[in-house]
Amino acid sequence: MAIIYESGNPDNCLVIPDLELPIRVRQCRIEFTPQSSDYKDGVFGFTELSNSLIQNCESDVEALKREFTPVPLEIEGDEYYPSWISIRQGQTITLKLKWKKESVLEEYDRIAFDPHDDFTFSEPDELRDATKDFKKGLKEIRITCNATNTAPARLKIKAHVRGSSQVVGVLNVFYPDPKSFNVQFVAVETKTDGSDRDEIDDVADIQQLRASFQAAFNPMLLDVNFHNNAQDLEGLDISNLATIRQQMAQEKTTRTQELSEVETTLAEKQEELRVAKENPEADVSELTQTISQLESQVSELNVTKLKLDSDFGVVNYNDDRIYVGGQPNKIQTSFVGREILLERLKILHQRENGQQINDNVIYVYLTNLECNEPNTTNQEKVNYKNGISKGNVCVLFLGNNENKPYKEVPHEVMHSLGLPHTFPENTEKDVSKDHIFKQTKTDNYMDYNNTAKHTYKWQWQRLHNSNLTQ
Repeated sequence: MAIIYESGNPDNCLVIPDLELPIRVRQCRIEFTPQSSDYKDGVFGFTELSNSLIQNCESDVEALKREFTPVPLEIEGDEYYPSWISIRQGQTITLKLKWKKESVLEEYDRIAFDPHDDFTFSEPDELRDATKDFKKGLKEIRITCNATNTAPARLKIKAHVRGSSQVVGVLNVFYPDPKSFNVQFVAVETKTDGSDRDEIDDVADIQQLRASFQAAFNPMLLDVNFHNNAQDLEGLDISNLATIRQQMAQEKTTRTQELSEVETTLAEKQEELRVAKENPEADVSELTQTISQLESQVSELNVTKLKLDSDFGVVNYNDDRIYVGGQPNKIQTSFVGREILLERLKILHQRENGQQINDNVIYVYLTNLECNEPNTTNQEKVNYKNGISKGNVCVLFLGNNENKPYKEVPHEVMHSLGLPHTFPENTEKDVSKDHIFKQTKTDNYMDYNNTAKHTYKWQWQRLHNSNLTQ
């Protein structure tokens, strides 16, 4: 028996029996890439540990590497980090194969995937090209997923020679049952002439919005339940804000008077009870029941009044950084101002619907407002703030000169689902981040000022654990 070492590494060896003399078998290496169109359209998810990702990582690089393999692998003398794919049960995807040291392929008897019960392969027995006398590797492989599993799979490609084998490629697979979440788009009308609606439709077409969600969330194995007609957006008219404020002020007055009257009646009944109890033979059961009912009524009215007071404070909040209804239709500076607007829209939406916002639905309010703040380094420019999210509510500012709604709406919804930014923010927010990368240097949806195209495997897992996905 001979043990043949490649690159001087005992981990890269083939045990070849029944040989009198050692035979050196050189090692090849296979890596995977998606087809560009599939990657762009979100047909499946793909995450690789690229040199760029490592170079732009500002957190623990070793922790980043462990996302791909808990123990470093070595193939063909170099560290090897298996890429991740996501795939659905019943789905077939195509991956391109990148071969390193393709010139050694003819030295092997066979190169193939290890069998796996949950997957089938278009070329189960041989990844070399028979038409090229097995001297060249196939350019692509199709993989079909036949099951789901909460535990990821690791698919191995092995090179076989004379009854022995070595690993020359590995692929990580994320394939749990898909989850879903609920979204409702709402077009906010702030102008009395109704022109907002057309302007919003021009910037954010609902059909394209739905398509953008497919591209963004399908790779994460997430389905989107749209609570909207496929052809139209729900409208929320807040152009008559002054009238709404007057109505709410009147409601406050009415509720205050009602509470005062009930409290007065309660006090009177309590005094009656005190006097009645002076007579040991008096039957006070009915009076006691009345007092109990009045106490419950006072408690309910207090809750209603506190909610109305709080809502009125938000709706009546007057800050020259918030313009809603009339010109210039902007929100400037102040995160507080933006958050007040978010809460205001939520309250007004509840009033219009006559019911509470559904905690299991993410509401996306599309406004034609501008939102910006001064640029501290160049006074001739402004920094546009295109969106904000809090809990299950998102607000988009489509009136900005620089906006990309088909990237930014998914970005804000991902915030609602629990994803933080990928870049450092130097706040307590950084503590909860899986990994941190230089701002603008990735193509991730949670970066800024980039060509947002993709998400990472650890983000897929985080959203599968979100309290808004079912």
